[in-house]
Formats: sequence, C-alpha cells, structure tokens
Amino acid sequence: MPNAQTKESIAIVQRALSNVSDRSVIYEVFAEDAPYVSINSTDEDLKRILPHTGTAYGPEGFLSVFKSVQELWEMEEFEIEEAFGEGERVAMFGRFVYRSLSLGHRAESTFAIFARVRDSKIVHFQFHEDSFAAARSFRSGGTWTIETPGRAPIEV
Repeated sequence: MPNAQTKESIAIVQRALSNVSDRSVIYEVFAEDAPYVSINSTDEDLKRILPHTGTAYGPEGFLSVFKSVQELWEMEEFEIEEAFGEGERVAMFGRFVYRSLSLGHRAESTFAIFARVRDSKIVHFQFHEDSFAAARSFRSGGTWTIETPGRAPIEV
C-alpha cells in the first residue's frame, strides 16, 4: 500500500498532466528550476523535427513544451495505464493517440514518465514517447534505407 507521500507525489504529477495549459496549476506544481526532459536531452537533429524535445526548465519550460505539442498535433486520446512510486519518485506508463495538424497523419505511441516530487513540487520530469512515430506523423515523402546487422536492408 503506497504511503501518503507516494500518493501525493502521484497526484501532483497527474494534476500537471491534466492541466498542461493551465498556467496557475503548472506554476503551483513545478519547481522554478525543475528540468523537463522530453525524449532526449540534447539531440539537435531530433529537435529540428520535434521542437518540443530536449531539456526545458521550470513551469515556463513545461508550458512551452506543451504549447509546441499543441501547435503540432491534435491529441485524440491520452491514457495513463499504470502509476506507481515510492516517496518522491513517480513512474507512469500509458499510451496516447494524436494527429499531425500539418498532414492529418494519425500516430499512436506508448509513453513513460519518471518524475520526482519534493515539498509538493515537481523537481524533475522526464517524458519518453515513440519519437519515430511522432516524426513519421509529419512524413510527406521519401524513404530511409535501414541497415541492421544480420538483416537485409529495408526501405521505410
């Protein structure tokens, strides 16, 4: 049975996810210097395709990431399938479905979140999704040739 701190930590992360555009809520639940890591902390090529990736800080960083996401996709479904933790540490897993606004391509992705909550504030937040599915939702043409050891090349 989770203790009170664990339950509070999970509730705070869920509150942030349920209010990604609400400035007052995000300022209430995020520490001013909390890093928000989306998919990868520093991949510049990925950031060119998916501008919301990388590391942002504090409530403004969180808000800007989700503003960027809302400018790229329409969220059709978002479901947390599991949420658990220990004390200040929280893990969440789920899935979401979204549609690119530029091309209308539908994509589905699983996600994983790791967060730390201290003194009722999120002090660290990592969000990982299927970046290949996200990037593919903007694909308008062309192919990649993928070569992996021991397999014939494939065209994607």
